[in-house]
Amino acid sequence: MEFKTQYDARDRIFSDPGSPEHITYAGHYDEKGRVVLEESGRENLYDYIQSYAESCDIHVLMKRYANGDVDALSQKQGFYGDFLDFPKTYAEALNHMNEMERQFMALPVETREKFGNSFTEFLAASGEADFLERLGIKKEPAAEPVPAIPHDETKEDTKE
Repeated sequence: MEFKTQYDARDRIFSDPGSPEHITYAGHYDEKGRVVLEESGRENLYDYIQSYAESCDIHVLMKRYANGDVDALSQKQGFYGDFLDFPKTYAEALNHMNEMERQFMALPVETREKFGNSFTEFLAASGEADFLERLGIKKEPAAEPVPAIPHDETKEDTKE
C-alpha cells in the first residue's frame, strides 16, 4: 500500500466558470390574471459589477468628502419621509392592501370597468397621466388671478 503525498501528480479537475451573461426576466399578467415570466434581456455581469467601481473607489470618495459631502463616507445614505402610517409588519402591509382592494371594489361599476375590474390593473395605472380622469376626477384649469386694483383708485377723493 502506498500513501499519496503532496509531491505526487494529481489529475486536473476542470471547473466551468459559467456564462458571463446573466438572463433577466420580467413578469406580466396574462388574460386570466396569472403571472407569466418571460426573458426580458441579457446583462453582462462584468459590466454590471464595473458600473459600481466609482462608488467604491477611495480616491473618489475622499474627493467627495473634501468637497463637503459628509455623507460620502456614511455606510448608509440618509432618507427622509413621513412614515407615521407605514406598516411595521408584513401582516399589516397585507391588511392595508386588502383594505385598498375593498375600497376599489366599493367604487361604482362603471369606474371599475375602466380598470378591467382588476385591482392589480388599478394599482398599475395609478402612475399614469389619465389615472384621475379614469377615476372620474376632473382637473379644473386654474382660475386666472384677478388683477389687483391699486390702492389709490379705491378711495374716493373726499377733499373739496
